[in-house]
Amino acid sequence: FCDRLAEKFEKVTGQKYSKNDRNIYQKLMQSGDEKKAIQLAERGYKRYMEDGKQKPSEMWSACRVYRLIKEIQEKVVSNDIGREQFELIQEELGNAKKKTRKNFDS
Repeated sequence: FCDRLAEKFEKVTGQKYSKNDRNIYQKLMQSGDEKKAIQLAERGYKRYMEDGKQKPSEMWSACRVYRLIKEIQEKVVSNDIGREQFELIQEELGNAKKKTRKNFDS
């Protein structure tokens, strides 16, 4: 999976993938489509649930971070926080996701 992710990231952004890249969100936003990414994540999550997979460790290609992103987007619109603050929040969510996944997989 990681090799495919790295290949796709390089193809889309023209840059090498590094999971520790602090600017990964900005790179993806410049080259990607956040709305489409959320839709694909929702679809993947739904497919895993339909297949009876309940543990996050069984859903490696479909995460639930999209729900947090959607909620933050709603708050950005309703509270009119700046894009820079939004990106900082997303970075923190990424860190939280890594910790959560590590806890579920152990």
